[in-house]
Amino acid sequence: MSFDVVFFCTGKDPVPIRCPVAGAFNFSQQGDFLFQTRILGGITKDPRHDVWGRTGQFSCKQNISRLAVCDTDQKEITVDETYCWSTDHLGRPIDIYSDPDYRMQCIGFWKENLKSYLITYDQLDAFTKYRCWVYQRADLNKMLMSMSVGPYCDLDQDVDSSNWTQGAVVSLVMDENERECELIR
Repeated sequence: MSFDVVFFCTGKDPVPIRCPVAGAFNFSQQGDFLFQTRILGGITKDPRHDVWGRTGQFSCKQNISRLAVCDTDQKEITVDETYCWSTDHLGRPIDIYSDPDYRMQCIGFWKENLKSYLITYDQLDAFTKYRCWVYQRADLNKMLMSMSVGPYCDLDQDVDSSNWTQGAVVSLVMDENERECELIR
């Protein structure tokens, strides 16, 4: 059983709203379709020397998978599967030129059947631009989320759903990192 998200998908360009989830999170993922690094706009003209290498002053010492809702309006979720978390000697991020791999706008959310639902819009998603998420705060610093297979919310989908039989493609276990969010404001 499922219901379509026709109510949210009627316009060409949906109007974003404030996301019910905010902050910066390190995440681990599992599922049928994991978030992967993608280069938006193609290959860069000038590669940045030694950012991703293991030597040199400006090398990335730690890579994390990062989901963030840190813009001032808190209307956009950004996902970076390989985010360079290292800083230089002045505390500035080393990899300042990288763009997030995914940008999704929050366009609706509600609670029903003891579950919290979120609808996002990703203009660059080749399969479907609309996704349904089920989310839950597990404790003070941990969030659980799963993303749907398509533009509908399956009644079997839960926060830990990670395969198509449960109506989801990926589940995320996210640990909040507020210090990281404060760096980019």
